[in-house]
Amino acid sequence: MRRRIGRRYIVRIRLSVRGLRRTLHPYRLVIAGIAGGLGAILGAVYDQIETRLKIVTIIAIGVLTAMAVVLTEPPKGGDEQLRSEEQKLLDAPRPRRRRRKRVEGRSVDGRSVDGRSVDGGPARPRFAWWRWWPRRIAPTLPPSDGLFCGRVRELAELTERHDAARAARQRPARSPAPAEQDAGRGTTGPVLLLIHGKPGVGKSALALELGRRLASEYPHGQVYANLGTLRDARTPREILGILLKALGWPEGEIPSQTVECAKIFRSLTTKRRVLFVLDAARQPDQVLEVLPADPRSAVIVTSRRDFGTDLGVPSYPLDVPDPDEAIAILRSASDTDDGTRPECAAQIVQACGALPLAIRAAAERVNPGGAELCHVAGLLTPPASRLSWLERPDISVVERIASEYDRLLDQEKRALQLLTLIDSPTFVPWVLAPLLGVASSEAENLVAQLGAAQMLDNVRRDEATGLARYSFHPLVRLFAEAKLDDEVSSDERAEARRRLDEAYREVVMGVLARVDPTFWLPPPTPKYLKPHSNVPRRLAADPHPWIRAEYRNLLRCIELSHVDESALCWRIAAQLDGCVPDELRPDASLRAYDLAIKAARSDHNDLGLIQVLLAKGTFLNGVECYQEGREVLDEVVDRARQLRRGDDRHKAQEGARMEVLARRKIGEAYLQMGAYEKADRAFRVAYTAAAASGEETERRLVRLLLAETRQVDSPDPDELDAGGSDSSRFRAVLGSAEATRRRHEWGQASEYLARALELSDDDAQREATVRYRMARLNLDWHLHEHGWPYGPSAAPAGGTPSEFSLADHAVRHAAEAVLIFRRTGNKIGEVRAHCMLTRALLAAGHRVEAQRVGHAAEQELETIDPQVAGRALGPLTARVWRAMGDMLLCHGDVVNGRRRLMQAATLFGQEHDWAAQTEALRRLRDVPWAADSSAAHEHLVPAGPPIRGYAEEPPSAGGRGPVTVPPAGRQPPRQSSPPARPR
Repeated sequence: MRRRIGRRYIVRIRLSVRGLRRTLHPYRLVIAGIAGGLGAILGAVYDQIETRLKIVTIIAIGVLTAMAVVLTEPPKGGDEQLRSEEQKLLDAPRPRRRRRKRVEGRSVDGRSVDGRSVDGGPARPRFAWWRWWPRRIAPTLPPSDGLFCGRVRELAELTERHDAARAARQRPARSPAPAEQDAGRGTTGPVLLLIHGKPGVGKSALALELGRRLASEYPHGQVYANLGTLRDARTPREILGILLKALGWPEGEIPSQTVECAKIFRSLTTKRRVLFVLDAARQPDQVLEVLPADPRSAVIVTSRRDFGTDLGVPSYPLDVPDPDEAIAILRSASDTDDGTRPECAAQIVQACGALPLAIRAAAERVNPGGAELCHVAGLLTPPASRLSWLERPDISVVERIASEYDRLLDQEKRALQLLTLIDSPTFVPWVLAPLLGVASSEAENLVAQLGAAQMLDNVRRDEATGLARYSFHPLVRLFAEAKLDDEVSSDERAEARRRLDEAYREVVMGVLARVDPTFWLPPPTPKYLKPHSNVPRRLAADPHPWIRAEYRNLLRCIELSHVDESALCWRIAAQLDGCVPDELRPDASLRAYDLAIKAARSDHNDLGLIQVLLAKGTFLNGVECYQEGREVLDEVVDRARQLRRGDDRHKAQEGARMEVLARRKIGEAYLQMGAYEKADRAFRVAYTAAAASGEETERRLVRLLLAETRQVDSPDPDELDAGGSDSSRFRAVLGSAEATRRRHEWGQASEYLARALELSDDDAQREATVRYRMARLNLDWHLHEHGWPYGPSAAPAGGTPSEFSLADHAVRHAAEAVLIFRRTGNKIGEVRAHCMLTRALLAAGHRVEAQRVGHAAEQELETIDPQVAGRALGPLTARVWRAMGDMLLCHGDVVNGRRRLMQAATLFGQEHDWAAQTEALRRLRDVPWAADSSAAHEHLVPAGPPIRGYAEEPPSAGGRGPVTVPPAGRQPPRQSSPPARPR
């Protein structure tokens, strides 16, 4: 068989040579003259050629002579014999494995059939030499718009899946391992990568970027096809037509039947390495009917729903990018640098829910619209008009959401609308049962279907109930609320809300009956929970995560029960434990606490009144209304002492415990504001009270707080983390993070803070605290490695983008802390976060923006009421002065910068904040001495009276004697080496 094929090609070559000789016969004299002339020239210069090139010269002379003879010899007969032999070889039966199928008068392997060529013109000779090497240009993916950024982890994981599947197909045939089966359809068929996610999450951009990175492995082409329009899906016949045209098949010769198109498509891709990107798949059948058969090819498919089960490959779930990447998308699309309005950039990302499509729509308002980031952030702040401001000519967030919403069933649409009546940011599926009036099992199925349709997000697993907790994406919630207003009557909404309140009351009463043995009310008839449901028991075992998640619903229960069910009202408020919800003004929580206090008094329950007052005082400290919070906690201490002196032993024990809790929370308030001397005193009193009352857990927690106050390692943080209450675990993790930060164990400190962030779910005050500490950690880490940039012309430390990652992280965390404090109405926290943001911007090299933020912090400090701030005003002023001193020094104003830092160090010393004072003094020590006049920098220091509350030249630091740093006007002796960087 092989001999027959080889002989056939030899006959073709001989025929081609004869035809060429006939064609060149009229020019034989010219060819002979040129060949003879070149040979004579080479022979004449032969002696002058280098030895190593003489062999090449001899070969060239021989080749030229042979070509002259072959091309100038007149053609002779014998063609008929050759053609007859060729025809016999062609008529001989071909091997079965070499046969090709024919479709509509054409062969699918490129040869002519029925007098037609591949291109549709007259058939060319089958022995034409140019038919051996086709010169078709390989298709490529659409060019990038240059705006793609981030998704580093996703690209790495998808590339790893691709490489694993490709490696599995290159091994000898065997049973594939489970990992290889997960990588892509075992070891047969093309490599298949599936990506699914909600509308606008960036699936198409990620698939195209992945395709461009894999393009070098597929030299025969990369083809892109959109499998659906905005609302409709393309048929497999339409998709195959797009693919065939991209592969070079004439449009007029594409068959009308899907099966015939598939045959041509799979034949064209046989033994070819082609990469296909199939975007916006609506149904699994669309993909199955257009897949190539050859394992050398690869296919990337994007869809909104998970098609992994139908296609036999695990689909990659694509979620919104992390905050850093979302900020990078905004910066890239708006053409702004990292130092431009960082808090406004963070606000835009949060308003868009980090959805890339929405971020790009908002960015187009900035570039080329010319608006400022803060202007756009202000437009997106009101929820009612947010979606309308995200509409752009080529970008429509509403249409993307509506295209998936229209595919829902009527009951699913109504379920999505009614779920917006839930006030809490997350919920479990059973809440749909009272809203929609269906069974719990049906409610769970409906919520699962909405999650599969990417209309709801499965955020986490509820630890108490074991059920998944769902939430709305912010923009999907706004869309569903608009549909609720348009399609659901007010009476139907009111009835659904009444049933939901009734269901929550049933659950709350079941939980309180297990948390508080003294609580008794006639149990309601089980209507939404099973008669012997274990949900209340599991919630009562660790109620605080559930309380934080359902905080808004519990506030509504307080409002509904304060008139007729006072015992239920105050018991709910006593369990709130001072939680500070996000995007809820403090007035709503304080109103609920006041209703609960009134209910406890009407119920004549002194212990209940103390518990509610303790929760209220904790809340006031959380929003940093320190003066009012201290008054409430002092009342708790007085009432607890009265209970201790009573005859009731149980109440006396509870009174002692309440006193310990109140004193510990007073110390936590001082620690949070930075008044370390006051905090140390309060903790020592609380420690004594805990030891006297036998409260071992409280004693260990207070000891941990004392260690943090004195900035030493705690003896037993792991014990509290393992077996303490929710607040004890949170404080233990924060203490461990602080201890490792002081030891410069940066990675370990980051892990502790990440865990603290997990314990902060649904508590804005906790999250803001962790974000602030994350900013401080990243800033200290950056300064430890690079130091501060000095002088007006000094370049930022490092000089490359990779070296600024720590400072950029500090900027983002500080900006997020600013936003959280602002949303919760915490002015003191906002000023403190602005000080951290100023210093982070300086470290990142954004000095102009740092100057703006620093002056804003000074102005905000002036607006804080001393009656509200109390003792917090002193430490807060010290932080503002330190930030301004750092800013002045980085601008080169050494005189004013040193003066501000000296004032800050003095105030820190007065508060016994020795770590902050040492840092400020070290900063002064490391400042390069320069005879710089402050006149050149007067514009950096605002004119006017000194900052309120302290003299312009405060006394020396208390507790450690006078500050020994030389004054700014005196230059120290010249040193042979620069001062050491802080360690």
